[in-house]
Amino acid sequence: MTRIPLTCPDIGAAEVREVEAVIRSGKLEQGCEVEALERRLAEFTGARYAVAVNTGTAALHLALLAHGAGRDDLVYTSALGEPAILDAIHATGAIPVLVDVDPYTYTMSPSALERTLSSCTHHSTGVHHYSGHAGVVLAVHLFGQPCDMSDLRQLADRHGLAIIEVAWDALGAALHGEPVGSLATASFSFQHGRAIDAGEGGMLTTDSESVAFMARKLRNYGCDCCGRMDEYGFNYRMTDVTAALALTQLEVLESHIEVQTSVAMNYAQGLYDVEGLLPPSVLPGTRHTFQRYGVRLIDRFPLQPAGAVRYMSRQGIVTCSGERLSVPRMARATCLNGRDSFPEAERLARQLLFLPMFASLGTEDIVRVVHALRAVAWPDTDLDELSE
Repeated sequence: MTRIPLTCPDIGAAEVREVEAVIRSGKLEQGCEVEALERRLAEFTGARYAVAVNTGTAALHLALLAHGAGRDDLVYTSALGEPAILDAIHATGAIPVLVDVDPYTYTMSPSALERTLSSCTHHSTGVHHYSGHAGVVLAVHLFGQPCDMSDLRQLADRHGLAIIEVAWDALGAALHGEPVGSLATASFSFQHGRAIDAGEGGMLTTDSESVAFMARKLRNYGCDCCGRMDEYGFNYRMTDVTAALALTQLEVLESHIEVQTSVAMNYAQGLYDVEGLLPPSVLPGTRHTFQRYGVRLIDRFPLQPAGAVRYMSRQGIVTCSGERLSVPRMARATCLNGRDSFPEAERLARQLLFLPMFASLGTEDIVRVVHALRAVAWPDTDLDELSE
């Protein structure tokens, strides 16, 4: 029985040819391939500028710095998401503030953000007392689903906060026809499992000339375009090898998204009547790219996600739970309000099961995944054996 992975990079002859050409050129460092990728990514997202870096976390770090985030500033982020987001926040000296999510879209809830902004005006810790401290709102697009950017931006503007898109999961997604990455300064990831899978790599997009200038300077040890170094920076540069791989995948990204959307539709059709299993919802007016496909296993489903992961593994199918996406559980002590309750985010982290999702997933593989989950729901299934 062939094992079905959770994700699989779509690397073909074109990618191999382009990477080989860079290697044979002897110029592996940041160069013309990186510049070409920046131009194409800016065109694809509709942003004026794109700045390539070595990881998505680096892109977010530079976006935060370029928007003025620094020591003791407050950065509002989703309580459900990648823990690496906190790494970027802490690297600036800022303090994360967690915000609960919408149970249907899994992204930051505007009403929860409004409550959190109000409470932080009077929030006190043993060391600091905050009173309307300026900062940043991180709009974390999750699993291919865009945030409700309109309401989040209104709240950010009302409170004098910058807003940054964390689009690691959402390249190609759109909200009311506007591509993710054009709605604010944004960070993208090309890590394994993303829409562009170059192993590593990232991109910052922005309409601000000053933000782009600062990002380009900081990614290269603080050197400006004339080689002057008047402040500290980082080695966040992308190599031409990574850029060649990413650029080739970008050219076929639209077809990649169409295939994965079709896979998502097949999953939804095959699982719609399974009691206790809820497929992902799509926010009206959005283009969901289904970069990851997470179903919720609620009380009526016979297994918890951990048990389902073990069962599916025995069927030769790799899945994973959403436990690691619970930001409060990962870092309660490092967030301003990390010990508060985030009921929707914590419930989703307990309930989410991620199914295999990649462009080369075949019809027979989809049928195997669907049949395996449906088998768990039948009354005559030996649940004790499945849960071992």
